[in-house]
Amino acid sequence: MQRVVVLFVAVAALLVAAPVLCAQDQAQKAQGVQGVVKSVDASAGTITLTVKKEDKTYNVAKDVRVRIEGESKTLADVKPGARARLRLSEDGKTVLAINVGGRKPNTN
Repeated sequence: MQRVVVLFVAVAALLVAAPVLCAQDQAQKAQGVQGVVKSVDASAGTITLTVKKEDKTYNVAKDVRVRIEGESKTLADVKPGARARLRLSEDGKTVLAINVGGRKPNTN
């Protein structure tokens, strides 16, 4: 009988924890994206990235941190065709940091 109760408690705990763990995983994924730069409009403060054959345009924070091959640069220095990794705000709408270079992102 005790084993059944322990098993029941363990299953109940997993059922409660699973949605929380999934939400955390989704939040982490929403905070970053990688792909190929399609376009940059430094005056409008936007960058368009091709990810998995879809184009997505993001607003860029005024104080965005841009690194190209490890060097500090500006948004205007990011060129179309470059492979980039974007760090996004918690809501996934604003780019906080751009890293260009390094390993090739999966864009399939």
